[in-house]
Amino acid sequence: KNMEFCEKRKNSSQSCLRLYDHLREVGVVPKWKASDICVIFDQGEMTDEKKKRISKFCEKKRKPVYYDETLQNAVAVHFSASIKDYRLLNHFYSYILFTDPVQDNFY
Repeated sequence: KNMEFCEKRKNSSQSCLRLYDHLREVGVVPKWKASDICVIFDQGEMTDEKKKRISKFCEKKRKPVYYDETLQNAVAVHFSASIKDYRLLNHFYSYILFTDPVQDNFY
């Protein structure tokens, strides 16, 4: 049955929870807290210049997390926004860095 909307209630006939369960089952579910991490998209050799940009962007309070093969090859990447600690309630540009300045300026 196709639904035009879903409700975030388990006992609803149009519950979103089945969809969320499916996404968590087939995809990768990063346990990222936006205030604790910065996501780094990098390709090529890690140079001193890239290390400096990453260090400056993440500062000392956030841990760099690299977009890697696991995420690249995943059927889906699902962010569990229903779990309070893993909501990404920041602007994407505050925790995502492309080490290539051309790509970073584009996004």
